[in-house]
Amino acid sequence: PSRCAAMRATCSADPPDEVILRPADSLAAMHVLRTAALAGLAVAVAATPALSAERTFKDGKGNSVRISLETADADGAKIARTLIRAVHGKEINRVTIRAVSPDAIADLCRSSAARACYRGRSDGSGEIVAPASGQGAEHALLHEYGHHIDNSFRHRAAREPNGTLRWWKARGLASLARSGEVTGNYSKGWERSIGEIFSEDYVQLNLRSDYGIDWLARPSAAALRSLRRDITGSARGPKPRVPTDGTGAAPPDQGAPPTTLENDGGGVLAPAEVRALAFGLLGPQRGVELSVRVVGQTGAGTANVTIVCNGILVGQAVASDAAPATISQTGLGPAECEARIENTSAEALQYVFSLSLSRPAS
Repeated sequence: PSRCAAMRATCSADPPDEVILRPADSLAAMHVLRTAALAGLAVAVAATPALSAERTFKDGKGNSVRISLETADADGAKIARTLIRAVHGKEINRVTIRAVSPDAIADLCRSSAARACYRGRSDGSGEIVAPASGQGAEHALLHEYGHHIDNSFRHRAAREPNGTLRWWKARGLASLARSGEVTGNYSKGWERSIGEIFSEDYVQLNLRSDYGIDWLARPSAAALRSLRRDITGSARGPKPRVPTDGTGAAPPDQGAPPTTLENDGGGVLAPAEVRALAFGLLGPQRGVELSVRVVGQTGAGTANVTIVCNGILVGQAVASDAAPATISQTGLGPAECEARIENTSAEALQYVFSLSLSRPAS
């Protein structure tokens, strides 16, 4: 699930990664480890390579985790240990981990800056694409699993993505949301997205790792106990451990893997109708990539795709049944921007899109 309602007004959807997309005003997430984050139901999931093997591991509590090994150095047992040692519940049965080569992440997560990503579905199931090994791999995997937790636990204190209820209250998210400090989308940037804050807090529940939210204090012990209780029903449990994949900290920010939001394939534009998505670039040297595909009823659908930042056109392309439109720009910001899709054909058309935001290394 992605967190953008049919590409309208603002997004509601993975640092260190990723988000979920659902139809219209529902949210899911495809997240990419630390870039800008956006969420929603993924329209298409990259095909699993032919040379892959899926293994199932038990957690000793009646639950299973499925891991697809898609690179020669993938250690399924090690990856399973990371997840089984992490705070989890029955939601672990509804996720598949694709352990891939770091070189494959960019294509599978549809972002050159991504380190990992999560694609969630509205039924609470999801898929994580994560590096099989490397420094920071545990942080990346658990950040994405945080998005899966978010996708699995729903509450009504705010629109999804919104974390879990006790965590929401302990973290004071209602006050932060009212004051405009945080949002359920990426209009204020990756670090102000509630879903990304939740996923980074989830990492802190499990690992003594770097915290990817620069402007906000790490979660208190009380907030972490509340989060654990939401997931397991008990506030008690082992303390966060030191990561085993290197220095014990998250890797340096190398472009903040973006969170990608994708329409759930159900967006429809009437002739001359426009869909707009507002987003903000909080600092300089930001990157923006927008991809749009359209399908007309008679195979003649076309749409004009534009990005405008601070009133200036920074990119324009045409999407048709024959070819998607992609706008990719770097060196932007700070800016208030808007992405627009306009149906320029004489018939109604369906569209899907993905928008990724990235920032330079810290």
